[in-house]
Amino acid sequence: MLDESVELEAEVRREAASGVQHGILVDGERAYARLPFFRDPERDLPDEIYEITGGIPSAHRLDSVELAPGTGRLTLRGHGYLRRMPQDDTGIELLLRERKSGAEHRFPTTRITVPGLGEDQDGGGYDYSGAGFIAEIDLTTAAGDGTRLPRGLWDAFLAVRVQGLTREIRIGNQRLPEVVSTQRTYVVADGDDDIFGVALYYTHPYSNLTVDVGENVHKVPDKLRIKGARWAQGKTGILEVFGDLRFAAPPAGTLGVELRDEAGRTVAVPGVVDGGTFSVAVPVHRLALGTWRLAVVLTAGDGVARWTWRVPAQPRLPGGRWRHRGLPTYAKPIEDDGLVLRVGRVAVAKALARRVKRLLP
Repeated sequence: MLDESVELEAEVRREAASGVQHGILVDGERAYARLPFFRDPERDLPDEIYEITGGIPSAHRLDSVELAPGTGRLTLRGHGYLRRMPQDDTGIELLLRERKSGAEHRFPTTRITVPGLGEDQDGGGYDYSGAGFIAEIDLTTAAGDGTRLPRGLWDAFLAVRVQGLTREIRIGNQRLPEVVSTQRTYVVADGDDDIFGVALYYTHPYSNLTVDVGENVHKVPDKLRIKGARWAQGKTGILEVFGDLRFAAPPAGTLGVELRDEAGRTVAVPGVVDGGTFSVAVPVHRLALGTWRLAVVLTAGDGVARWTWRVPAQPRLPGGRWRHRGLPTYAKPIEDDGLVLRVGRVAVAKALARRVKRLLP
């Protein structure tokens, strides 16, 4: 079949020169290139010569990827389509597949029109304007039984169906410049009493979107830095603990300081998050006498700490004094591998004796 081979080669060359390639026929779950002599009854060439099911050309782009602050509501907007075939029977689902286990969950999308989409492709012979989509997923109910998406690295795909044939497209490497490409970590709420970590990032080297649920690679503690502690100006007995946050949005739950003494008693003090910083005003003057260890904690609605950061030792922090119920009281840091305050009564008689002794010649 030399003549046929020459003609096929010539057609391929013409397509390469014109930039307009052959159409595609979908038959059941298989796709075939519409090249010369395909299903020509006079030549009876086998269909598998023309089969391209595994190599159907596709296109996609992400226009926005957002996780609502404090919640698990993930929204993706963009488009995706299979090229060079009629688009009259199409569908798009968002697919999340866990990298190690292979578990997957599929989610419907809302189709949107993108006027002019693909006009510069395939000789303008196909209308791809209906290939836009919006996918909205609540990660707290995304599992099949309505519970939280399990811990794992969940790779994102589009499952695009055309005329009964479905192809999966790994998404993320094509995106608008406005889409944030750096890794983003969130602490989101799961109901009223739980919080968990979620990170959105793009893989290396392929730059595709993955959702890290449960701190597999991206750890929540890495996103908080305690810068120090100082006595508040003009406020007796108030110790300010402060630092930086590198979360993509204010974390769900309550960020504050937990103090624990040698008897196991605890005191929780909520803090204030302001953009990329936090501060906690600890009323040391209200603490019972004893030795208190300080830690920054992020707690869920049930008050249980989900993450704990020990406040580092502050060797330059001076002691403080005030009156508690009319009695002189002090707090001073003691040597330890973290910030520990000893709160006690000032021994008035001893202090007076030391002062008098200093005054004597």
